[in-house]
This record gives sequence, structure tokens and C-alpha cells, in this order.
Amino acid sequence: MTAIMRPLIWTAPEPFSVDVPLIVGALTMRSNVIQLHLTPGPEDHCQVVQVVIDGRDLIDLIRVLETPLALAEDNPHLAGAYSGMALEKWRKGPAPAFDGWSPILDCECGTPDCWPFLTRINAGKNTITWSDFKQPFRPRWSYTGLGPFVFDRAQYQVELQKLGCVLDPDRV
Repeated sequence: MTAIMRPLIWTAPEPFSVDVPLIVGALTMRSNVIQLHLTPGPEDHCQVVQVVIDGRDLIDLIRVLETPLALAEDNPHLAGAYSGMALEKWRKGPAPAFDGWSPILDCECGTPDCWPFLTRINAGKNTITWSDFKQPFRPRWSYTGLGPFVFDRAQYQVELQKLGCVLDPDRV
């Protein structure tokens, strides 16, 4: 009797599941979908990039995880206290600025590096992966349950191009 081999289909738990198949080696899994939108920033003269993953604002996803951590410190205002990064920072590429960690969100006050949200960004041949999230000023806060987010490289590139950005493999 021969067994029928079917590709493994990985589906992230709700709300992260999407219907975009992604082939990685012998595995088939569903990729995350990123959307980048320009929105008014904290300062009138600045536009920031809102990050939406699988239809949900990244700041809202983070707030859910940070709320109990901030409450435990009696600082509930810290939970999700982010804003999108300035468009110019995206155009330069979210290059590692914190020992290999890349900022993807800034503080809601608009001051760069005041309260950044960081991730590791890894570029594969067909994918871009965001993983290992952290808040550098709260090293004990855990972001278990957030990501990793695996984006189709072509779809990621389209989103960057909408902002006038180019995906530089050396600065992913």
C-alpha cells in the first residue's frame, strides 16, 4: 500500500489567516498580506506609514499584547503608544538601527526613536519575514503570539512601490 503525499498546508490562527498560498521548499503555507497606507502623522507636516497585516492595523495587534504588560506596570497609556514611521524612514528602508533590529513603528509623539517598535526583517528569495518583535525600552515585555509574519516578496514590493520605495536586498 502506498501513501499519498500531500503538501502540508499551514494556516495561521485567526485573525491572521489569508488566502494567498506561498510555496516554501516542499511545504505549502499561507502567507500574510501587508498593506502600507499613508496617513497624517503626529506633526502636521509629516505623513507616516500605517502598517496593516491581514486586514488589521499592526498597532491594534500590538496593543492587545501590551495592555496586560502596561497595566502590570501601572502605565496603561504605554500599550500601543505607537504611530507609523515617517515616510522618509520607509524610503530609506527600515534598516537595522538597534543591533540588527529594524524599527517599523515610532512613538505616537512623533519623536524618532522615542518609543520605537522593532523587529528582525529577513529577506528570502520569495519571502520577507518579520519576526522577533520587541520594545527596546521594555526588554521584559514578551510578544509571543505576534508573528512571525511571512510576506510574499512580490506583494511586499508592490506595497513599497506604492509609497515610492524600493526593496533593497541589502537594507531589508
